[in-house]
Parts: sequence; C-alpha cells; structure tokens
Amino acid sequence: MNLQQIIDLSREKADEEASTFIGVNELQSYINQGLKYIYAKLVTTYEELFTVEGTLANSGLFSLVDGQEGYDLPATLLKVVTVQMRSNGSVSANDYYPLDRLNIANGGIDPFYPVRNNYLQKSGYFIVGSKIYIRPVPTTNDQVRLWFVPKVIDMSIASDIPGIPSEYHEILAEYASIQCLRKSGEGIFQEAYKIWQDELQNMLDSAKHKDQQAATMVITEDWDNDYNRYGI
Repeated sequence: MNLQQIIDLSREKADEEASTFIGVNELQSYINQGLKYIYAKLVTTYEELFTVEGTLANSGLFSLVDGQEGYDLPATLLKVVTVQMRSNGSVSANDYYPLDRLNIANGGIDPFYPVRNNYLQKSGYFIVGSKIYIRPVPTTNDQVRLWFVPKVIDMSIASDIPGIPSEYHEILAEYASIQCLRKSGEGIFQEAYKIWQDELQNMLDSAKHKDQQAATMVITEDWDNDYNRYGI
C-alpha cells in the first residue's frame, strides 16, 4: 500500500471517512509515528534484513586522516551493526577485517590484544553522539566501512511506500486509526491499543522461522581420543 491507501484505510478503521475532525496532515503524522514504532520492532528482531553496506554515497565508507580520531557518522544511521577496516590502497573486499568496539568508560584506550606490545596493536572504535572514534589515533589513511541499519524514511506524498514489509502495512493503518480514536476520546482506545500491540507481536513471532541460524558443531566423542586417533 502507498501512503494514500493507508490514509484511506486508517479513516475506514476509525469510522472517520466523512469526518474532517482529523486532518490529513495530522493523520499522516500518526502513520509516520506508527511506521517508526513498527520499524524499530522489526529491526530489533530482524536486524540483518535492514542492514546496508557503507558506501561513499551514504557516508558509511571513509578514509582515516593522520592524527584525527573522530569522524562523522552517516546522517541516516539508526544503529551500527559492525565496523571494518582495510589498508589504504586495497581494492579487495576480502581485505576488510572487523574492529573491536571499545568501552568509553575505559577512555577508549584498550585496543590491544592480551599480549601488549608494539607488534600486536589492534585498532578499535567507540561511538559518542554523532561521531565514531578510532583508537589508537590513526597514523595512516586506512579505509573504514560501516554496516548499519538506516533510519526509516517518513512518508510525505501520496505515492510513498512504507519502508517495512507489505504484510505490516495494514497494521500500520490500524495504528493510525487507534490514534484517531484516542483524539476523539473513544473509551475503547486503551483496549484497542493493547490488542494492536499483541497483534504486532504475534506477527513478529510467527515470522521468526525466517531468521536463519548459523550452523553449530556438535561433538559427540571425547576430543582427546579423536585428537590422538587422527594423529594430530
């Protein structure tokens, strides 16, 4: 459904088709509010379905500057999934390696392996506000790539499509209709909202089979015996 169809369905569900009590702009704000709420729930459950690769276009790909530790995060970023780095001049995606997230409570000064010497330094990052910080402070122009979940985009014109799967469009219209009931002073508002939350949760739970789990190793024999048997 597009925005206009969701508006029409919202009015129908709230029995407000012939009413001007709630204007188009206000109803649109309810829809966008519901869109953010549903999107946040979906992202929490199915983060990987909404994750995008950092590029120059979305500001999720940038080069380090010698002596500069802080860099702007993408304006569209909602949540960082992982941060990767590769050497300056590399053109292969295979050269990216993950950076550890550092604890700012420790001053962001713990980017080392357990054995601390000059040969085992490892870059790490922490996030404060709208910036990402790299430690140790860069001395090279290595490239950093973010994988992140972007913010959902508000709908503003009739043909806009919500940034959530189509099966959640009707429940989005239902959310807006409930907000109409709230403004109208309908006594069933709280009950309707509770039912709506349960309905949304049931939809999320019923789709969990889409979440593919990584394969796991099951050891059924004594490891020491296998170790010796195979002559390792």
